[in-house]
Amino acid sequence: MNLTQRLKEEWLANVQNFRRVRGNFLAACFDLEYTIDSIIAEAFFPTPRSESGENLKRLFDEMFLKTPTRSFGRKATLFEKLLKEVPTLQSLVPKESIQGLKEIVQMRNGFAHFPIVFKPIRTNNEQTIAPFLALKYPPLPLDESFSKNLGA
Repeated sequence: MNLTQRLKEEWLANVQNFRRVRGNFLAACFDLEYTIDSIIAEAFFPTPRSESGENLKRLFDEMFLKTPTRSFGRKATLFEKLLKEVPTLQSLVPKESIQGLKEIVQMRNGFAHFPIVFKPIRTNNEQTIAPFLALKYPPLPLDESFSKNLGA
């Protein structure tokens, strides 16, 4: 299929738009991960803390929360386990938010590790393109239903 000039322009506009969407989503996930880090640290080291407690918290951050092996997904799993064990957290965090967090982690991993691709489509002698997140299988269409589910 040959790309028309209009389709090339649409393609480039979509590439820029989805680069922005991807960046904004990943930045929001970074903020959410930081919040989860803070909640986890506070659960293990509640305030007020002594100087030695503050030092232990700092070590916990450096050696546990901020390591490459402690991924966003693992932090979310730890957060879910803490919710089951810490009554104060149970009263603050609705149970249904955990499923939403798991979905955010999956989407974050998709955006972070897979490209967005655009598939040319011909309909009734007209060309258009459809964006997909190229997950291993199946690719995820980035269409209106995706935007509605994401709340965008």
